[in-house]
Amino acid sequence: MKRLMSGSIVIVLLAALVLASCAPKQAPATPAPAAPLPAANVPTVKPAAPSPEDAEWAKVIEAAKKEGRVTEYAYYFYGDVSLAVAKAFKEKYGIQVDYIVGRGAEFNARLATEQRTKQYTADIFDSSPSWVATAKQQGFTVSLTDLPVFRDKSVWAMQPVIDSPDGHLIAFAPNPLPVVANTNLVKPQDEPKSWYDLLDPKWKGKIGVNDPITSSGPDIIVSYMVNHKALDMEYFRRLGDQNLVYLLGGSKEGLEKTARAEIAFTIVGSSAVTALFLQQGAPVKPLDLKEGRPILTQPVTVIKNAPHPNAARVFINWLLSAEGQAVYAQAATMESVRKDVPSAMPKGWVPSTNPVVETLKDVNDSAQGFKDQIAARALKRK
Repeated sequence: MKRLMSGSIVIVLLAALVLASCAPKQAPATPAPAAPLPAANVPTVKPAAPSPEDAEWAKVIEAAKKEGRVTEYAYYFYGDVSLAVAKAFKEKYGIQVDYIVGRGAEFNARLATEQRTKQYTADIFDSSPSWVATAKQQGFTVSLTDLPVFRDKSVWAMQPVIDSPDGHLIAFAPNPLPVVANTNLVKPQDEPKSWYDLLDPKWKGKIGVNDPITSSGPDIIVSYMVNHKALDMEYFRRLGDQNLVYLLGGSKEGLEKTARAEIAFTIVGSSAVTALFLQQGAPVKPLDLKEGRPILTQPVTVIKNAPHPNAARVFINWLLSAEGQAVYAQAATMESVRKDVPSAMPKGWVPSTNPVVETLKDVNDSAQGFKDQIAARALKRK
């Protein structure tokens, strides 16, 4: 009897164990929340207040947006270049850019009329350094030294304020002026290594240059190279004896004639036009002559009494920013005045190993030289 009872106890215990193992497990008890820690003694950090300069610039931007548009008398902004720049600027600020394209001489005359009659159209003027300097000399321009983009002095590949400290003439792109050769007519063994090689009698009548009555290019090249003592006036007198082919159509005509082998060389007034011909695969090559290559700038300025002065300032500040420079360089196939924007020059471009970079004296001298050329031609006609 005892044995039977003990066996029953074992069976009951086993059954209890089996049932326990099959029963659903209870979730562990949720621990009671810990008592809150005492607040740390950390000072509250408020967002930094905008600097007075930033606050003032924000007001300029708001005023520019209310003006809604800006008008530029433009030499360097045309075709796809103007479309790309205007589109990018409008997307950023909602401000329309209107370009009136033409030459510096006609724009200078228009600016004089506008200032005299107080009927103002232009907000911005860009042209060759000679014409923008002339506009400044006539009192048609204003200072831009307080633009925010000039605060960081470490980003510039070349000095953007040409007339420092006045700040009326602002460089938005470098414009090297190379001598360009036709690679079919000028064999590698005959390729000039020096400006003096262009004086060889075999090149007589085969060198093109922009006509100085319509282009400031020749005066710029002469004044820059002489001021920097790379060449002298005697050299240019001898070059003039080479029966130069004067080009009323400027750099484009010169490169067309060179590409067609009508002339062996052209002394070009625009690296952008040279880039265009290189992109098209024309048989042309920029030369790296040992005395150097003049590097003038493409300057821009804001006009006194501009109808949209705030929009004009915002546009130039943006144009000199990394964003604006990248848009312009790509659209125009140019180099940049900034170190942080890569060059967009095409394959075949030969950089100068000895650039002759313009100074304010160069700009003023070329402006005066251009005036002298026009006066001399006028006297000749009489």
